[in-house]
Amino acid sequence: MGGITEHFDQLFDKTKDYTQTNIELLKLKLVDKTSSLISSLVVILVVFICLLLFIIPLNLGIALFLGSIFGKLWLGFLIVAVFYLILLLLVLLFFRKFISRLIRNFIIRNLLGN
Repeated sequence: MGGITEHFDQLFDKTKDYTQTNIELLKLKLVDKTSSLISSLVVILVVFICLLLFIIPLNLGIALFLGSIFGKLWLGFLIVAVFYLILLLLVLLFFRKFISRLIRNFIIRNLLGN
C-alpha cells in the first residue's frame, strides 16, 4: 500500500513542478512580448519626434514665405493652419478606421510574435 502512496506523492510533485515551470514560462513569454512591444513603440516615438523636429520649422518657413507673398505675416500662418485643419478633417472622415486597424494589428502582431 505504501507504493501507491509514494506514486501519488511523486505524481503530485511532478505535477506541481510542471505547473510551476509553465507559470515561469508564461511569465518569461509575457516579459518578452511586453519588452518587444515597448521597444517598438519607443522606436516609433523617436521617429515621430524627429519628424516633428523637421515639420515644425518647415511649416514656420512656409508660413513666413506665404506671409511675405501676401504682404501680411499673419495670413501665411492662417493659411498653414487652415491647411492642417482640412487635413485633420479628411483624416477623421476617411482614414480613422484604417489608422485604428493599423495600430491594432501592429500591437497584436507584436504581442503574438508574428
